[in-house]
This record gives sequence, structure tokens and C-alpha cells, in this order.
Amino acid sequence: MTEAEWLACAHPEPMLQFLRGSVSERKLRLFACACVRRGWHLPIDGRCRRAVDVAERYADGLSGRGELAVAQHQAGAAIAFACPLQRPAVCREYYVALAAREAVCDTAHSAAKNASATFASAADGYCIGRAASMLERRYQACLLRELVGAVPFRAPAMPASVLTWDGGIVRTLAQCIYDDRAFDLLPVLADALEDAGCTDQDILSHCRACWLSGRGEQPNALHVRGCWAVDFLLGMQ
Repeated sequence: MTEAEWLACAHPEPMLQFLRGSVSERKLRLFACACVRRGWHLPIDGRCRRAVDVAERYADGLSGRGELAVAQHQAGAAIAFACPLQRPAVCREYYVALAAREAVCDTAHSAAKNASATFASAADGYCIGRAASMLERRYQACLLRELVGAVPFRAPAMPASVLTWDGGIVRTLAQCIYDDRAFDLLPVLADALEDAGCTDQDILSHCRACWLSGRGEQPNALHVRGCWAVDFLLGMQ
């Protein structure tokens, strides 16, 4: 896959295949979680929400395999109650619950592949054709670029002095954005980077992209936990 193909790809599966063996399990797990979180506006069982929280903590080394296994079991139990009165094939909440369970499966690559595919099924529940689910796949491709950026092809250029400028304000801002999902602060981070001497247009333009929530209408402007620019500044892979 060339850089042009990566940037234009509208489906996550070939991108995930390309990344296999070259991207961290953390990135793959966070991608799975970001896909499921796009359904946070639906009436999801609390056990499924907790499963995604556990998966994110696991990705950052803040929870262990035991907690992951418990979360998977609890999400599985929630599936039985996700659609008690309707056929599962037309129940969006059912597919979101399934995707949450996939996010806490043992293997990060499987979590990424299966959670994204399952959540895409929730987009229309297969009841009005494939148009909505294919649009969701396009969103997911954008999410992968949000997490990985153009890093498979070129790394950002950043003077070491940028991170220590003005008492380390750049790292402080990046950590705040990561911890609190404060993506509205990304333009502020871009200004701080520029003031500190950063001239890398990839990272500056990414931080200044219009911030939208996980259900935004402009998929190229999505920001989620694991954003490649924030991760780069924090030294996270």
C-alpha cells in the first residue's frame, strides 16, 4: 500500500492488513474502542460501556488480562438482554453490544478487525441495505488514519527543544488532551507547538483540524484517544 492509497482508502480491512506486524497492539485496541464509542449515543448496557473502558485501560497497561476476561464475560452476558423483543438482525443496540465484547477479546488485531466490522453492522442493522454500513466503514478508515496518521510512511520532524519549551507546556497540554479527551484543546496545542518552534505542517494541520465528536459528519476531522499527534508528543506507540 502506497501513501496515496493509505490516505484515500475508504475501508479499514486492507489498512489493518497492511499494518499487521508494524503497529502496536495498543493502537489496534484503541481503534476497536474508538469504533464502539461511536455508538455511545445509543442505550447501551452499562456492562458494555465498562468493557470498552477496560479495553482502553488494558491498552495503556492499566489493567490486566484477568480484568479483560471478566469484562468480556460481562459484555457477553449483556448481549442476551440487548434485544429481548426484536430480531437481532434489525437491532442496532445488539450489534453495538457485540462490538463491545469484541473490543475486549484476547488478541488486539482480532479486536480491531471484529469490533469495527460488527459495529458497521449496527449502522443500519441490515434493515435498509448496505449504504449506512459502508459509510461507517469510511468513517472507520478515517479513525485509523487519526490513530496512525502517515507514520507508516514518514515520521514527524520535531526539534527536542519543543518539548521542553516554556516549562514543558507542550507535553502538559498533550497529556491533558489525552487524559480528559479534551480534543477541543488541540488548536491550542498547535499554537503552543508553533510558538515552541515546531514547523512540521503534518502535526500542526492535524491539531488544527476542526474538532468534532465521535459522531461528526466530517470523518476527516475526527479526534479520538490515541490520536497520532498527541501520542507522538507523549512518546507513546
